[in-house]
Amino acid sequence: EEVLQAGRDSATRMGALLARVLDRV
Repeated sequence: EEVLQAGRDSATRMGALLARVLDRV
């Protein structure tokens, strides 16, 4: 469960970062 939570958090951060990069272009 902890690993899954960490994975989801990481994916959320990755998605936010990706959205920022795409918004920049």
